[in-house]
Amino acid sequence: MTPEEQQLHDLVSIDPEVWFSTFAVIKDKRGKNIKPVANTLQKRMFDHYRKCQINKVPCKMVILKPRQKGASTCAQALTYHHMRKHENLSGSLMGDIAGTSDKVFEIYRRYAENDSFPWDDTGTNLADKGNLADLIKLSTGSAYGKETAGSKNAGRSGTIQVGNLTETAFWTTTGRGDPALAYLQSLYDGDNLSLVVADSTPNGPQGWFYNTWVQENEWAKIFAAWFEFSDSVVPFTSEEQLQEFKDTMTDDEHSEVDRFGVNYEQLHWRRRVLQDKCNGDLSKFRQEYPSDPEECFLMSSRPRFHIDVL
Repeated sequence: MTPEEQQLHDLVSIDPEVWFSTFAVIKDKRGKNIKPVANTLQKRMFDHYRKCQINKVPCKMVILKPRQKGASTCAQALTYHHMRKHENLSGSLMGDIAGTSDKVFEIYRRYAENDSFPWDDTGTNLADKGNLADLIKLSTGSAYGKETAGSKNAGRSGTIQVGNLTETAFWTTTGRGDPALAYLQSLYDGDNLSLVVADSTPNGPQGWFYNTWVQENEWAKIFAAWFEFSDSVVPFTSEEQLQEFKDTMTDDEHSEVDRFGVNYEQLHWRRRVLQDKCNGDLSKFRQEYPSDPEECFLMSSRPRFHIDVL
């Protein structure tokens, strides 16, 4: 191994963003396996994790995420790399419903099955290549499983050091109490072996996710607006199409320009997503693809009065 190769090897083994951009495999929106490139939201998540590891403190972050912008992809990259870097850790993923847990757990499984980085001399990545549907054991002795919020034994599987609470704002509080609190009671958070990511789209100004987001605490709050992503653009095919768009801009679209400086191609993407994925419901768009971390909670609460008028 040349000095340059050794330097890269050392960097990949300690930094999840470097591993992510060189050895991770994800499935893109067309269903193809590709090598990823970290976007704005993911870079902020990697940056915070890096700071926590350097300062040897627990890494606890709350992610207010827009739809389909890679928050879960990054959360699983962090958990996978962390459990490869540190030995004999226990971790779990908990989603709002079984389907959510299955989809996000598949991201972690894809990392584990396709990772070609030579972590050690054994050449072995998985301790057990058998049934990987519910529990994945790495050759480091670390194991990662999945649960569903509200299930009978959720959060009762013993002490964990690594956790991902996904779509936390949609967890149902039952007679047994808040499942987020039950989950976190099993989490060890004494030093930098601890990593926990809570990510969700908003679901109104109530519940553990919202309270954690707005309160002063040790959780890092990480957010990226819809217009901060390079794929949130739809180019115009002609000057005539651009001019027609300008002539039909709504007050709300003008407001986005005035408040955030977005350009016409970004607004073109916004208009298309508003119609195709939000059925023209502006409140739903602002909840699913927020411009700032305040309006999305207000819109998801479905207030009686018009927010812009107020």
